[in-house]
Amino acid sequence: MYSTVRTFAGHLLISGDKKLNGLKKALIIMAAGILSLALGKLWSLSFPIIKNLWTSSFVLYAGGWSLILLSLFYLVIDVWDLKSGASPSCDWFELHHHLHAEFGIIDFEQMGRYFFGGLATSFQSLPDR
Repeated sequence: MYSTVRTFAGHLLISGDKKLNGLKKALIIMAAGILSLALGKLWSLSFPIIKNLWTSSFVLYAGGWSLILLSLFYLVIDVWDLKSGASPSCDWFELHHHLHAEFGIIDFEQMGRYFFGGLATSFQSLPDR
């Protein structure tokens, strides 16, 4: 299901259909994301959202957020052409500073421990060569 969502969005974004301008593409993806979020929440009433098991309700819910974020980034970067700070060579440490230190929006240290904490402990137990 999750790969189907990504495939749908990718095909829509690269389509050369003259009826679909950038704004319409972004709105279609946004609507699909909102629908997926709603369906995931509704489905979670009988089948709970469990990330570790990747339940179908979790896939719908996470896919909805992915589509919403994709539509927003596509709208801002490609449609509105606001590319400042969006290049691959942008300074991610500066972004970390602004988001975490100044605004307190994202705790990157906690996020790193969450995603890579187990990985780091498994590498600590490897023998030295």
